[in-house]
Amino acid sequence: MPGNTIEKGDLMRSRKAALRAEIGLFIAALLLFCLCGAALLYRQVLEENKDPTIEIEFSDSGVAVTPYDPYAVYVEPETNRVTILQKGEYLLTGSAEEGQVVVALSKNKKVNLELAGLSLHCSTGPAIWVRSADKATITLAGKTVNFLSDGMDYAGEAIAENEECDACVFSQCDLDIRGSGALSVQGAYRDAIHSKGDLQIKKASVIAEAPYAGLHAKTVQMNKATLELSCYTYGILAKSKKPEKGWVEADTTSLVVEAGMAGIKTSGDLRLPQSNMVQIQSETPMDCAGTMQVEKMPAWMQNS
Repeated sequence: MPGNTIEKGDLMRSRKAALRAEIGLFIAALLLFCLCGAALLYRQVLEENKDPTIEIEFSDSGVAVTPYDPYAVYVEPETNRVTILQKGEYLLTGSAEEGQVVVALSKNKKVNLELAGLSLHCSTGPAIWVRSADKATITLAGKTVNFLSDGMDYAGEAIAENEECDACVFSQCDLDIRGSGALSVQGAYRDAIHSKGDLQIKKASVIAEAPYAGLHAKTVQMNKATLELSCYTYGILAKSKKPEKGWVEADTTSLVVEAGMAGIKTSGDLRLPQSNMVQIQSETPMDCAGTMQVEKMPAWMQNS
């Protein structure tokens, strides 16, 4: 009989342990369900409170902003000059023989400008001018071709001593250009594209012409991009006083350069892995002050 009592006690203890385990599993499942529900609710709240994309459509008769938000976008009457004042997503479309996009954000804010069939000329300054922001992104919408051009003489704020504007696309901060669309930049004043920070071009097609440099930045990184640069002086110029900057790097990129003085000029390193297709015609195809890591010499490279 004592043996039966012990067996019954063990059985009761095992049943209690199993019950506790089942209760623990139920509570864990309930907590997981609550957490998943809270996460979905939080995501829904974020989506509902996300700032809508603002569309800016240019025409020779004016600029249409939808939805209109005077705190986010300011349009100067009769000039087609648009100033973006808030972070967020902006869709730029339409065509104007005279117009300008200016980004003036706090230096800790980011902006994305999506170009979807935009054709814009500015005779007095950059067609796209990022005066202040933490980072600017230009996204080229798929199956669209976009055209930007500037004039030979800048005027007004663009030539103020503290601005240093010198490019059709000019940015005071880091600039990313990406997307599956195409961009043609006709720089008449000095550079085609100039970032005072770092410049990255990813999965985009860019054609640029300029009297000085096609691409100009502290560092230039190209990834799965297609570029055609035709410039009187430099195709690509990477220049910085910081020793860790001033480099150019390309990966799986098609690069065709025709330039007067140098196809690619760097104050730092030049890295061209084997995955690239590079063609350069210039007085000095590659002028590298740092280490030149070229795994495969350009398919076509000659002195002009």
